[in-house]
Amino acid sequence: MKVKLAENPVAISERKPLCRRESNNVDIEDILAHTPEDPSIAFSTVFELGGPGGEALVKSPGNTVCNTHSRLATIAKYVASTGQILNIGDVPSWMREEVCNDEDEESDFTTRCILCMPIFNGQKTVIGVAQLINKVTRQPFTDCDVSIFEAFAIFCGLGIHNTQMYENACKLMAKQKVFQRYLTFCGIGIQNAQLFEMSILEFERNQ
Repeated sequence: MKVKLAENPVAISERKPLCRRESNNVDIEDILAHTPEDPSIAFSTVFELGGPGGEALVKSPGNTVCNTHSRLATIAKYVASTGQILNIGDVPSWMREEVCNDEDEESDFTTRCILCMPIFNGQKTVIGVAQLINKVTRQPFTDCDVSIFEAFAIFCGLGIHNTQMYENACKLMAKQKVFQRYLTFCGIGIQNAQLFEMSILEFERNQ
């Protein structure tokens, strides 16, 4: 499973029940045409669970192991820009029998099926995308899987949103401390200037 955090959140005008698109009603060419190289749609971080060896990986677009130009990344960008759920049951056939192994070119990993879902925050803005790749049973993802994964995406959105709010609060507190320290130095400077001015006046009176 992969969770990709959007670098620039995408606002969706109205939060309606998520539209589900299957491999039979969306074409790979439509996705490629809908998601050109748009700098406004980018991912800052990629969390991969259940990767090689079962470990959790954290990647960034600057990392060589994070292929932001792969087909799976293109699918994620499409979901981020449209706010739609994308459930592809047979990826090789859907991609015209093209083997989708561009996520891990050094291994024989092949993407058979994928379930991709947007992650929203409290302001109805897409802040990330979650992807399930290759069901353990080797079967396509069902409606039940979609419902469970949608609940997971909601909790992801809440957690990410709360974390971002906490980080913003920490940044504001840090700025406030710097500003308070600046005011303290300003106060000391003003006080010293006043004392210096009083000393000059006292010196002039004694002349």
